[in-house]
Amino acid sequence: MNSRMRNAILTLVIAAAAWAMLPVSADAPRGAVAADRLRRHAPPARARAADSAPRLMNPVTANADTGLTFMEYLTSSPRRPAPESRTIYLLPADAGIDPDELRDMGVFLSAYYQLPVRSFREAPIPAAIPARGRGQLDADAIMNHFERQMPGRVFLCLIVTSRDIYSDGLPYVFGLAYADMKCAIVSTTRIWQDPGRAVTQAERMRFWKLSAHELGHGLGLPHCADSRCVMNAQASLMALDQSPATLCPGCMRKESWNIGYEPESWCALIARTVTDLGQPALAADFDAQRKTLAGIRQVSSRSLARSTLFDE
Repeated sequence: MNSRMRNAILTLVIAAAAWAMLPVSADAPRGAVAADRLRRHAPPARARAADSAPRLMNPVTANADTGLTFMEYLTSSPRRPAPESRTIYLLPADAGIDPDELRDMGVFLSAYYQLPVRSFREAPIPAAIPARGRGQLDADAIMNHFERQMPGRVFLCLIVTSRDIYSDGLPYVFGLAYADMKCAIVSTTRIWQDPGRAVTQAERMRFWKLSAHELGHGLGLPHCADSRCVMNAQASLMALDQSPATLCPGCMRKESWNIGYEPESWCALIARTVTDLGQPALAADFDAQRKTLAGIRQVSSRSLARSTLFDE
C-alpha cells in the first residue's frame, strides 16, 4: 500500500469519527418503530395476580444494554420538542425533597436538554398505589397515575420522591422511565442516604446524573453499552458514582439531532452552568469533552483539505 492510499484511508477514518459526533439534519427520515431494540422500554405488563409474589431479578442483567444504532433511533419516532410542548416539568411527590436541591437540579437539566424547566406544586402519591415490604411503592403505578393527569403542554415530567420504589421483578430501582411515556420517576431514598442532614456533593451528583439518565429514556435513548456515558445502566451506588454526566458520541449524536443543538456549544453551556452552580469538577468534564470535539473537528477539516482522494 503506497503512502497516498494510506493517507486517504486515514482521512476517511478521521472524517467518520468526526461525522459520528455531529448532529444530523432534522430532515432525516423517520418511519416505523424499531420494535425489537426498544422492547425493554415498553410499559411492563401488569397481569400478575395481586396475591402472587414477584420473581426478583438481578438489576444488572435486567437492565442489559440493548444498544440502538442512529438509523434505528431515527426510525423509532422518538418524542421530540414541539412549539406547543417543549417544557420539562419537575413534580415533587412528597415533602422529603429539598426545594433548593430540586431548583439547582432543574437549572442543570435546563442546560442539559436546552429546554425550559419548571416545577409543579407538590402532588402527593395516592395511598392506593401498591406497596410491598418496607413500604416500597410500585414505580410503574405512580408513573401511570400522573401520566393520566399530564396537560398537553408538558413535554416530559420528572416525578421526584423520597419514597423507596420498585418495578416488576426488580428488588429496587433508583429511577424508571419509558420511551413512550411523558412521566419518569427518580427516588432519593437510596442516593441520599441520610435524610437528617444536608445533601453531600456525591449525593447531589447522583441526583443530577440519575435525572438526566431517566429523561434521556423519555427522548427514546435506550441504555448505552459505553461505561463513559450517562445512559449506561447503573444498578449500584458505586457504579452511579463512577459514571459520568457526559454523553458518549453515539448518544450525543442522537440527542443533538432530537433537540437540535450543536455539541460543542452544548458542552460549553453546561460547563458555564455548573460552574455557576459551584461544580468546578463537573464543569471540567464538559470542557474536556468540548475540547475533544473541537480537536476532532479541526483534525478532520485539515485532513480533508489536504486529501487528494476526490481529485478529478
